[in-house]
Amino acid sequence: MKDFKYLIFIFFLILTDQITKFYFFSAGEFISNTGSLFGFFSGYNTLFVIISFIAIGILFYFYEREEDIRLGLSFLIAGTAGNLVDRMMRGYVIDFIDLPYWPVFNFADLFITIGFGYLVYLYFFDSR
Repeated sequence: MKDFKYLIFIFFLILTDQITKFYFFSAGEFISNTGSLFGFFSGYNTLFVIISFIAIGILFYFYEREEDIRLGLSFLIAGTAGNLVDRMMRGYVIDFIDLPYWPVFNFADLFITIGFGYLVYLYFFDSR
């Protein structure tokens, strides 16, 4: 694996996601989500486990080859892996961040959104 600092970063993000989920799970202050990002397509947990494994494989493929986008890919990998851990261990994802006028989400969802936004920014606005 190239660029060990990004692998440490991915591990830190997954750990942060899992610690926060454990806290809110222990407190009983969460929503179980069998869907995808922000609760879309609920009830397809097994399908999302399979899709998550495939997505992580594809993301690592590009991680190995595309040095310029490793930061964005790191966020995507961590977010996907964080939710995958929940799906495999519990059969659902723990969501706990509840903002007005927005679906309930978690840090893994936030990491996926940040990673996607960063890659979109690089594609459209970065002139490297």
